[in-house]
Amino acid sequence: MTLIISNIRKRYERSSCSCEGCKACCKYMPGMLIPGDLETIAAKAEEEAVRGDDQEWFRWRNNRTEAYVKFAEEHFQASDGALVVYQSKKIRIPTLTPRLTEKGCVFLDEQERCKIWEYAPFGCSHFSVHDDANEANSKSSFALQLIMTAHETPDDWYGKFWRWLNQQGMIPPPLAERRKKLHEVLERLERRSG
Repeated sequence: MTLIISNIRKRYERSSCSCEGCKACCKYMPGMLIPGDLETIAAKAEEEAVRGDDQEWFRWRNNRTEAYVKFAEEHFQASDGALVVYQSKKIRIPTLTPRLTEKGCVFLDEQERCKIWEYAPFGCSHFSVHDDANEANSKSSFALQLIMTAHETPDDWYGKFWRWLNQQGMIPPPLAERRKKLHEVLERLERRSG
């Protein structure tokens, strides 16, 4: 599965857009993580903490599982995820997303820039409000298949963290609500520019 995850990032072009519409996504609907994103983000955060002499990470360093749980608890949420048709039935594929704060994504800095841009989740780094529907659907479908497989694999970190965050009540507003708010903001931006 690691090879497939590595290939998804190569298969699709990384977005570098920082327009107001894309920034609105960060504020109202941060993108989904795919399997491997959580571990990459946590490992990079650990590297930065060690360079910065962050005592909190040193305290947890000897137990990586506890460190990841603590990091996940502070930075991610268990989203209800996408509603899709699978084998002629509507199902939800639960996803991990960056935690929403009153100011938007937990990874936004004071200037509303992404603090983890170079290793941001796939749902952030490879999507843009400018994607055409076919391209966005292709990316989403591929990512959701990976996520569904992770949920079906008992020892996969993705499913374990989603279940744990969900049990702890660490959930964002429903996806439909977040999507509606984002579309309202995007419509206002379009009217303002048009």
